[in-house]
Amino acid sequence: RRSAQWRSRLQSLEERLRQGQQRHIERHHARLQRYGASLSAINPSAVLERGYAIAFAADGRAVREPSQLPAGSPFTLQLARGALHATAQDALPTNHKSGKPQQKSL
Repeated sequence: RRSAQWRSRLQSLEERLRQGQQRHIERHHARLQRYGASLSAINPSAVLERGYAIAFAADGRAVREPSQLPAGSPFTLQLARGALHATAQDALPTNHKSGKPQQKSL
């Protein structure tokens, strides 16, 4: 009789341990999925797929502001599915409200 009680108690503890391990694995799996989603969001390829381009100066450095490319400077625009060679003309003033360049007629 005492042996049956211990066996029952042991089975109960084993089941609790299995459930705890399963919850632990599920929490870590969810965390890894969140990390993966975060990494995907900032992946440069994903940014390009959303329609953005990255400009690279002739020396290979990413262009962050117009002053890095004086008029006549060659540069490369990296797109999601290829690249374009281009030449800087002149900088466009930025609309401070939207952060976008003001359109200039060609």
